[in-house]
Amino acid sequence: MDVDKIQAIIKKNGISTIRYEMPDVYGISHCRLFPAASFQRRTTEGVKFSISTLMSSDPQGNLASGTGYGEEIGFGNCLAFPDLETFQVVPWAKSSARVLMNPTIDGQPVVGYPRYVARRQIARLNAVGYTLLSTNKYEFCVENAVERKPIFSGRNFGATVRLPKVEGILEPLCDYLPQVGYDILNMDTGYGPGQIGMSYRPAFGLKAADTAYTFRTSIKEIALRNSHIASFMTKPYSDGNGSSGHFIHSLWDTKRKHPMLFDKDHPTGLSKNGRHWVAGILSHVPGLAVLMCPTINCMKRFVPNEQSPVNASWGYDNRSTAVRVRVMGDRGTFIENRLPGSGCNPYIVMAATIAAGIDGIANKLPLPPPVKGDVMDEKSLPPLTASIPNNIHDALSALVADTVLCDALGDEFINCFLSLKQQEDQLMTTAMATGNKNWEYDYYFEYM
Repeated sequence: MDVDKIQAIIKKNGISTIRYEMPDVYGISHCRLFPAASFQRRTTEGVKFSISTLMSSDPQGNLASGTGYGEEIGFGNCLAFPDLETFQVVPWAKSSARVLMNPTIDGQPVVGYPRYVARRQIARLNAVGYTLLSTNKYEFCVENAVERKPIFSGRNFGATVRLPKVEGILEPLCDYLPQVGYDILNMDTGYGPGQIGMSYRPAFGLKAADTAYTFRTSIKEIALRNSHIASFMTKPYSDGNGSSGHFIHSLWDTKRKHPMLFDKDHPTGLSKNGRHWVAGILSHVPGLAVLMCPTINCMKRFVPNEQSPVNASWGYDNRSTAVRVRVMGDRGTFIENRLPGSGCNPYIVMAATIAAGIDGIANKLPLPPPVKGDVMDEKSLPPLTASIPNNIHDALSALVADTVLCDALGDEFINCFLSLKQQEDQLMTTAMATGNKNWEYDYYFEYM
């Protein structure tokens, strides 16, 4: 894509306004709208935007202190420039298009910005001879916008009788999502109330994280335009399973021609560096937990007997483990990181997974035996299998203690992330003291 091609698309589609979009640390979309006539000017002069909104805001837009991007710099602006490859017409909005932006301060990238952090980890992976083909398998919950109740109840996964209740949301999704490039593989109703799962084809490199972010934003907007509210809040209802955002990926050569994960001659079916990669993820599971399930609400997903991981285990086609491996030949073998909840930021998930995997390769970490059966049976676990922290305090402590992850993701990001989590912790403390049992739903559901 270049400016001339985009100008032709703008003219052909009668585009009158363009959204200049940036996700914040929570993965929530923010934008400024400009007339389409000014597009060429925006590509050279950029768009000013509040950097504290992107880096210091909680899901409600309240500013956290100590992030390094708020009061420390006088709540100033960044100057953001469009990534032309991300330009898309928005078919469900009248005469509108959108493009993702790269924020800068004083001419330099905002190094703590999650999209930049992910880009930097992809560059590290390229340097050791690999790229990543990946996708996120998301679940989300849908409510009727008027009644504010889940569109169906119960825990009966995939029950056909639920389909009439989801037609009002699935039909517009199936209509619009392919128009913005999503090759939808399958859809199902989940275990929880109003829970829907959708899969779409993977992409290489940073595009996969851009696709995941756009998918979440698109689902929410299409739902609102069709009398529903969709939320990627991980566990909105106490009587339902948490929603996931599993990160499915495989290693390829940097020219994107040859898959590098499968080895038909090894008993595991994984290549040497594929085995080290999985071992790297497992060795960092405690520190990864809060990056994959980054809110107080998300951490409630790590509970036994709900097909969510509870320890640093792996297995073949085992949905009780943290890492599920499917060995299906040269081009079909993949790794499923099952740690992420639906409330995750896909850029952070990608960056942290790569950082852990690279550490496994660099230090030739050995792959422990796979778990056969349910991980809740301790007899099936290898010795010294680490548990996943299931509350925000323990999870943040594990992240801070993981110097490999912190060094890889960078001081600026880690400091910003921790400051936002501290604000969440303060809100939880206040809510508990005042007896506000609905604070998580009120805080997360609408914007996540």
